[in-house]
Amino acid sequence: MKDGFSMIYNTKKPATAAGGLGSGLGNMVKGAAAGGAAWVAMTAVGAKEQGAKGAAKGFAGGFVAAVGLTGAGVATGGYQICRGIANTPEAMREAAAGKEWDSEKREWVLYYLQEEEKEVLSISDEDFVADLRKKYGENYGKEPNPFKDAAGAAKKTVKDTLGGIRSSCTYVGAPTLKQLSKCTTFVRVHNQYNDTFGKI
Repeated sequence: MKDGFSMIYNTKKPATAAGGLGSGLGNMVKGAAAGGAAWVAMTAVGAKEQGAKGAAKGFAGGFVAAVGLTGAGVATGGYQICRGIANTPEAMREAAAGKEWDSEKREWVLYYLQEEEKEVLSISDEDFVADLRKKYGENYGKEPNPFKDAAGAAKKTVKDTLGGIRSSCTYVGAPTLKQLSKCTTFVRVHNQYNDTFGKI
């Protein structure tokens, strides 16, 4: 039942008042929509099975379900809005400290590239695939898949990417990834290959 509740209503921790408002209004809309759908469906099913008498029963039962689902949407919506407002001061402090909001962990974190690299590289290929199967199902990697050997390649790609980002931050003097944009200027280019000396 808890899983079904979380499928309809969002009860994840919002980072700010804006996040709480979006989550709260979404819960209210989803609660009203689910309630209306339940009301119509129960009335229709009752009418199909028992005629007018079943329709009346379904109408009454659907009304109760609609009130309950709508009420739950309003309650969780208000709860999320209040949580967002309460979390806003923390968000301002953490953002000022250079931290970023992790939408999966639902907390403010400060990214250190070297620690990220160690964490990624410490995972074996088997654990990497096992984690993917938890996320995408047990059949991941068992069916014909052009990416079945991607575990090792992904680890190398992540390592190369982290190394490049770390070098970039060191070169421009950015202590964190979030401050990288403040320490340098990004220029969009259309030619990434310099063949000037190749023409000599």
